Amino acid sequence: MIAKPFIKYDIGGGYHWKWYLVNFDGYRDFTNNLVDLIPKAGRLLDVGCGDGLISYLFFRSGFDVVGIDTSETGIQLAKMVSEKVLRESLGADVKDVQETPYTEGDLGLMIERFDAGALQYSNHSIYDLTEADSFDYAICSEVIEHLEHPEQLLENVHRAIRNFAIITTPNGLQPDGTIEEPGAYDFYAWSPETFAELLKGYKFEFLDLRPDTISVKLFKS
Repeated sequence: MIAKPFIKYDIGGGYHWKWYLVNFDGYRDFTNNLVDLIPKAGRLLDVGCGDGLISYLFFRSGFDVVGIDTSETGIQLAKMVSEKVLRESLGADVKDVQETPYTEGDLGLMIERFDAGALQYSNHSIYDLTEADSFDYAICSEVIEHLEHPEQLLENVHRAIRNFAIITTPNGLQPDGTIEEPGAYDFYAWSPETFAELLKGYKFEFLDLRPDTISVKLFKS
């Protein structure tokens, strides 16, 4: 299976921010649950950060975040939208995002942390990550299916973390027991069983975050 180049950000802009504000398909609930899974702040790697929404939520929750993505457009959006949301409180007047990670923390302190580099975005691939034990945690949400070599993502993420990583991917298991074909931008589709096979050799546990999504916590040891 050959996936198309990932051009969703070129077409749709910073769509994850829009999804969060209107809770499209429960996306706000899902991402808030991701943040809640890591209650202690630390240094976090966001693999495939795209337009930066998830990175920003963790930053607002007290984490020092490095987001990486191969999409130059995605990284440009992440930098631009994160700064506008922070400095101009863009979207903060939406009632449903009050008392969520989107608006959490003292704004003045958040701007100080932002200016000091506590939220960084970088245009490079997880394949190129060589750091070891450099991050307390990692997030990889709806990304691994887009990669031709998911095993290399797992290896590099596992090496980079000190505690654990959260990895999510669409559940491709159909009601008749078959696995759906990968999407246009995907190399793979998995069932929970076949995804567990991919993770064989690692310590992990399944999480229940939302229907139709495979979610796992990948431990360092």
